[in-house]
Parts: sequence; C-alpha cells; structure tokens
Amino acid sequence: MSASIEYSVIGDISFDSLEEVNAEIARISGDYEWYIEPAILIESSGSLTGASKLFRLFDEDGEELDPADESPKVMSDIKHLIDVLTDFSARKNISWELAIEGTPIGNLAGNGPDEILTQTLGEMATAFGGAFETEVEVPVQETKQKKPWWKFW
Repeated sequence: MSASIEYSVIGDISFDSLEEVNAEIARISGDYEWYIEPAILIESSGSLTGASKLFRLFDEDGEELDPADESPKVMSDIKHLIDVLTDFSARKNISWELAIEGTPIGNLAGNGPDEILTQTLGEMATAFGGAFETEVEVPVQETKQKKPWWKFW
C-alpha cells in the first residue's frame, strides 16, 4: 500500500456544502493533471480533512513501478497540492496541518508552508534527488522569507 499525505483544517471551518468546497478546490487546481490523486476533502467533526496517495505501486498492466521513476511526478503533485491548499487557506482564512501516514510534517496557511513543513519538504526533495526537474509550471507562492517555498528545497 502506498503512503499518503494527509491534510486537515486546524480548528473549525464553516461551509455550506462539501460539494461546493470540493468544486472550489477543483477550480483552484485548474487543469493540472494529477499523477496519483487530486485533493478531495471530506467533513470530519465539523472540519475538513483529506488524504492523497503519494506513489503508484503498479502500472496498468500490474507491473511493479520503480519509486525512483515516480519521484519527479510525486513531487510535482506535492507542490501543486501545497499551492492549492495555500490558495484555499488565503480565501477562507484557515490553516492546515499536514502529515504522512499520521506523522505530522508541518502546517500551512494562506502565506504558505511554515518552517517545519518547508524543511520536511526540502528533505523529501533531497531524498528523491532531482525531483524538481519537471516540466510542470507551478505558480509562485511566497513564505515569510519572501522566496517561493520550493526554492528552499
């Protein structure tokens, strides 16, 4: 089973319908083609949460995939997910806690990832080696340091 990145709103959020929330997330995401799973939110105890798998394990023919070959696509999905959640955060004035398989990796808000998440994502990118050599254009989101957050990777 593939690991997942999980994202949960910190605190409560008011919303009219879950369908409207997910439609807004899809609009923010635009025409980006997700490699694994798009950001989809569910309601949980008056708040919002979601999870997206990080890796495919097998191709369409059932052949096992090499994670090293998937890394650039996975990091592209993670970058886009961070941008989508940051944009949604700015619109709704909320913050998110992110985790991988239940282990917290940091928070983000409308101004981007916090220092802990930035460091964690940088470590992931280093471990994946060359993960940012993709052809996907990612809009600039600024952090407190006034640099695009992926420049810290």
